Amino acid sequence: MDFDTFSLVTLESLSSHEKFNINHKTVFYIHGFRENMTSESVETIVNAYTKRSTYNILVLDWSEYSNGSYVTDAVPNLVKIGKLVGENIFNLVEQKVLELKNFHVVGHSLGGQMAGYIGRWMIALSRGRSKLARITALDPAKPLFYEDLIFLPTHLTFFDAEFVDIIHSDALLLGASVSSGNVDFWPNGGSYQPGCRLTTDHRCDHSRSWKFFAESVASFDLKFDAIKCESFEDFKILNCSVKPPLGNMGIDANPK
Repeated sequence: MDFDTFSLVTLESLSSHEKFNINHKTVFYIHGFRENMTSESVETIVNAYTKRSTYNILVLDWSEYSNGSYVTDAVPNLVKIGKLVGENIFNLVEQKVLELKNFHVVGHSLGGQMAGYIGRWMIALSRGRSKLARITALDPAKPLFYEDLIFLPTHLTFFDAEFVDIIHSDALLLGASVSSGNVDFWPNGGSYQPGCRLTTDHRCDHSRSWKFFAESVASFDLKFDAIKCESFEDFKILNCSVKPPLGNMGIDANPK
């Protein structure tokens, strides 16, 4: 995968880069625990977006800090880096290098939770005047984030951006098991995914979220139709609302 590298403190030079079009939408992808720039999830998301000519693609490489222990390294580093990224994006918006209405943060697992911190810092630094336009969280990480204890990190919510959509694919273990976005999608019930063996290794289910999202980006004609339902059990017996407008899971998710 061919890419150019920027440090956070030199991001203002984006505006003069030959590959950056300020008039295009910009997607900012954040990888998960123990991933890096050559991980399948990163390459799949980037390759999907390259099929669309109207996007700038930025990837946050925090692999040096998402490694090691989940509890003592990755999660504390997520909180610190979320603040740092939020500050830098706020500065880019103030300098008119980025337009918030065209800026979309997408994160998988711990990356989905970091997106929430970035959004909160945008709100704080602008004193409530500005919010990220959209956050898409792909099976945001569950461990430590949903214990409701004051000394643990805060999980992503619909307050963190103008529109927060969440795809749940491993709600039993690695991913969030509660709805906290403006809209939450629960494909196949949000837990065990077809094709993934029912074992203690849930990485297959966990990764299905970014595979769904990448497919929605790469396939212009594909729509993951969604309907509002109280539970997966209700869905299986067709006891759901099918009144229009129906929703779409993935890149075409609509705030309305």
